[in-house]
Amino acid sequence: MLTKNVKQETPYMLLVNFEDEADEQQILDKIKVTVARYFVRSKTVDKQGTELTVELRIKDGETTFINEINQINSVSNAMLVSSNEYSG
Repeated sequence: MLTKNVKQETPYMLLVNFEDEADEQQILDKIKVTVARYFVRSKTVDKQGTELTVELRIKDGETTFINEINQINSVSNAMLVSSNEYSG
């Protein structure tokens, strides 16, 4: 069967709040090298900082990268939410 070698890509939404505009590229670089695919869905900027909402496709349920994103100096929080409506 051909589907035997296909890895499951689970869809997620990643929300990251950060203060330093210079850290945005570091966040996106970490996402780029970790996930199968990603797309920036929204970016909100206000006086307190920036919020990025990114749609991700994660291979094999690998979610530890969110801990690394959260360690970036100006990141105040990072939240990963499954966007798979059939995840039950």
